[in-house]
Amino acid sequence: MKFIEYLVSITIIMVLVSCQTDQKLTELIDQNSPIILFSRPRNIELNKPLIDTISVNSDKWNQFMSFASRNSSGWEPTPASFNPDYLLRQVNFQLMGWEGGKYIVLNYIDSNGQANQLTKTIDPGELNFLFE
Repeated sequence: MKFIEYLVSITIIMVLVSCQTDQKLTELIDQNSPIILFSRPRNIELNKPLIDTISVNSDKWNQFMSFASRNSSGWEPTPASFNPDYLLRQVNFQLMGWEGGKYIVLNYIDSNGQANQLTKTIDPGELNFLFE
């Protein structure tokens, strides 16, 4: 009986570890439309977010596209909901994160119309350029 429990445990661990997926952010982002950045600055009411538009080919756009290109692997599915400090958004694409955080959350609609949500570990401060 212990062998079966051991085998089941190993199988579950292998399934969980192998759940990482690749997702090319650059394929989700409309290259002809600006990205809207909603952020919740510290010490300001939750109902008063800052809103910024990241224009196509602007410095922030180019830095974000570089970030997107570098981060196409290591995504993991997640069913959880999140309350982020910032949100980047287009029609079928949304990226959430936390100031100084180590994780980002990607929500998108795929080509089959299915909603997807993935998380990824990043270096703290890797997206700080968005707030400069």
